[in-house]
Order: sequence, then C-alpha cells, then structure tokens
Amino acid sequence: MSSKQVLMVPASFLVNKTLNPKMFRKAAFVEDFPVAAPGMINSKDATSISAIDTLTDVIAAERTATILTQACRIKPTSILDVSMRIRGTRKAQREVEEFQEANITKTPPKRLDFRLIKNMDHIVASDESQMIPETLMTLSDDAQDSGEALASTKDELIAEELLSGTQTLPSLASWNVTSTNPYKDFNAVFRKIRKNLCGRANVAVANSDVWTAFFSLDKVNGVLKGVEPHLTQTMFTVPTLPGVTCLSTDEFENDNMVIANRRMYCVLGQGPITIEQYRASTSSYDGWLVRDYMKAQLAIDKAGVILTGLLR
Repeated sequence: MSSKQVLMVPASFLVNKTLNPKMFRKAAFVEDFPVAAPGMINSKDATSISAIDTLTDVIAAERTATILTQACRIKPTSILDVSMRIRGTRKAQREVEEFQEANITKTPPKRLDFRLIKNMDHIVASDESQMIPETLMTLSDDAQDSGEALASTKDELIAEELLSGTQTLPSLASWNVTSTNPYKDFNAVFRKIRKNLCGRANVAVANSDVWTAFFSLDKVNGVLKGVEPHLTQTMFTVPTLPGVTCLSTDEFENDNMVIANRRMYCVLGQGPITIEQYRASTSSYDGWLVRDYMKAQLAIDKAGVILTGLLR
C-alpha cells in the first residue's frame, strides 16, 4: 500500500457554509495524527482535484446528516487533547442600596479535560470499476454514503453522552394518554435547571415516537391550533416552547427526552476531518481513508435533565 495524498480540513472550517479548495492544507502524520504542514496544495499535487472533491462531498454530507451537534456546545480544535473551563450562570444581587457594595459572587469553573478520538470510513474503487462509464457516479455515491455513515456514528456517540447524565425526572403522566398536559413536565424540568444555576434550557431531544405522541396530545393540539407540525423534520421549534430547539433522533431508543442548556450540558470537541488517498497496487484498487476526529463530553451535569417514562 503506497500513500498518494493526505488532505485535512481544520475544525474551524466546518462552520462555514462553503469550502474553498485553496484553503486546504497538506497534512503530515505525527504518531498517526494529521497535523497541518506548511504549504498549500497546488496544481502540481497529483490527484488533488479528485481528493478535494471527494473530501468536500464527504464533509457536506456529514454536516447535512448530523443531527445531535445542535444539542452540544461545539469546541473546534486542531489538537487531540482538549482542556477548557465552563462556568455556570451568575446570580446578580438584588436591590443594592446607595453606598452599599455588591457582594462578590463566585462561580467556580468546571474544568473539562478530554481527548478526541477518530471515527473512520474506508472507500475503495477497483480498477475494473473505474473502466466503466458509471465510475464517477459510483465514487460520488460512496462519498455521500461515507458522510452519512460518519454522521450516524457521531450522533450515536453524542446520544450516549446526552443520556449519561444523572439528573432525571419521571413524567407526571404518560404522553400516550391524550388528556396529559406535557407542559407541566417541561416546566418542572425548566425550573430544576434554573434552580441549579444553569440558566435556561434551550434544547429538547427525543425520538420520533415521543414527538409523535407529543403532537397528538389534546393540550398541544389546543395551543397549536392552526400550526401544522412537521413530524418528518429532525429539527423544529414549538411556539409554546420559546427559545427551545427541538431535535428528533432515533438514536434515542427509549422513551426518554433530554432537556438541557446546550452551552453547559455537553461539549462536542470537533477536530479535523481528513482524507487519505492511496493506491493498493497488488490488489488493483484506489482507496480513500476518511477520518473524523471528535469527542462528546458531558460538562455540567446539572445543566440537563432526562425526562423518563414518557410512553409508559
């Protein structure tokens, strides 16, 4: 196996809507981790256009298919080891009299240390497959599938971390009973997070069965009269839950809902996405190794609550 080319996109590029091939950098390996090396990729680099196109397709597909990044505080990074501090919300002093000093309020930071780990996919194209007219379409399809596979893996890992919190509340009644008022459950969670001095909840995550039950409740139908719920969407807002982004993901297998302040509850360390193109001469195929460096890490446990027993 002989390596042809390695390309890397720094994590900060992932927030851009478009990718500029001129901004790609060559990558060198240091103990199996790619590090941007001086010198931009130019026209003299063999197969650079093909590799850039493949990488762009993979990243675009991954960004489109990933759902649960919206439930996290994203920390772009180009290094494996991440160390950061997250503070809870501050509480201001009420009704300070004339010439009276305000008390010094301390909000000790939560130190978070974690290491990124890579998810990988392997794309190959045999010489025989590249001798037929459909080859370009096949490679494009493989790149699209690779991006979606990486997105699914990322969502699985984020879902596991979101559900690892210890703060739980049982729902007051089953959402399968149409007379249940789900807003009592939401309000109980909102109050709990505020009392923990973790601000306001701004994300709610559950699977499609839970959201279908939610929109079928009489109380919801009453307040949303005239509003058409889009149950096929993975991200939506509910007018009666202002400021809360609702996410639907079947990575949550049970009838649990995570309600959290995403700025404090879970951090997503997003490292580079890399692609390495190589030639396996003895087996007569070209290959691409795609690596997505990331890590989902629970930050402040009290900033999120797992609402349980929704469909019991």
